[in-house]
Amino acid sequence: MKIGQLTLPFNWNYGGILQGYALKTTLKDLGHDSIIISRRRNRDNSLIRLLVWIKWETIKLASFLPIFRILPLVSVECFKRKYIKHFTPNIYTDKSLKEVVNKYNFKGYVVGSDQIWNYTAAPHINDAFLDFVSDKNHIKRVSYAASFGKDSWQYPDKETKRCKDLVKKFDAVSVREKSGVTLCNQFLEVNAQHQLDPTMLLKKDDYINIIKASNVSKSNGKLLLYILDNTASKQEIANKVASELSIEPYGIRQFRKIQILQNAIKGIYPSIEQWLKSFYDAEFVVTDSFHGTIFAIIFNKPFITVANKERGMARFESLLKDLGLADRLINQPGEINKGLIYARINWNTVNKEIDMFRQKGIEFLKNNFK
Repeated sequence: MKIGQLTLPFNWNYGGILQGYALKTTLKDLGHDSIIISRRRNRDNSLIRLLVWIKWETIKLASFLPIFRILPLVSVECFKRKYIKHFTPNIYTDKSLKEVVNKYNFKGYVVGSDQIWNYTAAPHINDAFLDFVSDKNHIKRVSYAASFGKDSWQYPDKETKRCKDLVKKFDAVSVREKSGVTLCNQFLEVNAQHQLDPTMLLKKDDYINIIKASNVSKSNGKLLLYILDNTASKQEIANKVASELSIEPYGIRQFRKIQILQNAIKGIYPSIEQWLKSFYDAEFVVTDSFHGTIFAIIFNKPFITVANKERGMARFESLLKDLGLADRLINQPGEINKGLIYARINWNTVNKEIDMFRQKGIEFLKNNFK
């Protein structure tokens, strides 16, 4: 079946790209042809639209030249071309969205994952509920592990009513957090299943194969610090772990504006392959990232997740509780101690839980895209 896969725009976001890759790969393994719908924010001004188009085309061309691959968006293009491959052209208007979907003649759509149903994150929330899909023919509509990002309802009344009408046309609805099941029931009046993030549909070996196929260097430490929003308290937590374990920390950090170029040159902004290898090489991980937490778990690395309330806690709490790892989530330096650092994680039990959820997710996709 030819399936249109709708998620958040593929910018420079490791977890966002890998979840899209994992879902697309799983659909391919099930015998489907999945094409990612590259829906971006509307650019009604034709000059702005042209400039944005030139920007992305330049990045694509630069990705063929190794010298430019230190730049984050360029390295992302390399990964997309090698591993994901099938995208629609970038879409900047409602009109062109309809033209594109008519051209591709999709027989089904899958929405998700990541925070595609987060009202403040999705470029166009109605599109995230497939507002553009015609009702004339029965076309499969499925959401897989779509996330609201938060455990409280954020939609204005008008959008709530519209999205409620749209989601009732879906053949099946699944969300990433258990709180999302409640939100669907209370505000959209639809029953939803709970599924884990698509990155967990693939196995550790699938990601190791990506690492081995690349020519990336070994990480320069053993304590991985993947901190999105650095603060003094997070640094204190990292220092405590490094001191207690006597291992060298290494970081993958995000900054803005000119710092992107400065840190790319220094190698702080790795490619997706290098990012994966940083988890593979680590002996311990400290992170405030949701997907950072996921890949520490996938690679069976002892970890501590520092609460990141600004980015939403529901997804952290849901994931860690599901896998029996809720004690790995802390809020402040005072909560960290030797007992937590040295506590053994029963990875056999965790991996069995993941296997169970993985099979559940695959069956969900198989049954709803017959």
